[in-house]
Amino acid sequence: KTAKDTQGALATAGVGDQGQALGGARYGGQLGGAGYYRAFVKELQGRGLTDTSGRPDIGGENSVSAGLRADVNLSAADSLSVEAGALRDHANSQAASFVLQPPFTIVSQGVERNNSSDAMASWTHRQSDGSSEALRMSFDHAGTSEPNFTRSYSNFNLEFQHQVNLSESNDLVWGLGFRDSSSNSSGSFTASETQPHRNNRLYSGFLQDQISL
Repeated sequence: KTAKDTQGALATAGVGDQGQALGGARYGGQLGGAGYYRAFVKELQGRGLTDTSGRPDIGGENSVSAGLRADVNLSAADSLSVEAGALRDHANSQAASFVLQPPFTIVSQGVERNNSSDAMASWTHRQSDGSSEALRMSFDHAGTSEPNFTRSYSNFNLEFQHQVNLSESNDLVWGLGFRDSSSNSSGSFTASETQPHRNNRLYSGFLQDQISL
């Protein structure tokens, strides 16, 4: 939803019959007379798990997320949208590792941590004849850390799109795109990736001509 559609204050809370609890707050307002914004924060508490003997095995999950969005009219023909968010969570955990000598199996206790973040900016220019240009840039990052394995990845995207009204019955749309993706990991004898470090780049483009009969 746009920031204009989520104005005012909103608070939420909830509990579950298995020990879960959650809460959140959101607020949206105006940026002068040119645009709107909203911001939010959420927290979740999960229930811990036990093993077959009833002893605590995996601690309850705790996560916090927050984000914001702003939509601004730069002029009568130009608009800008900016959005960002982040999440952090952790839970007590254990992992079994295997080795080639006694005792062959080692159980590691630790904390599993996950994090993610993203940001996006989109600019749109509209002309009087109905034609438009749009430029979008985004970045996201995520990572996880377990007792015997860690991994993270990032993506950067850049997209451009141009719509041209050739006539009342003919619309031409073309665009270009670029993506850069990278990932890194470190593991053990038990859990690892065949390529711990990777980086891929993707270039794309399209052309579409729509004719109304």
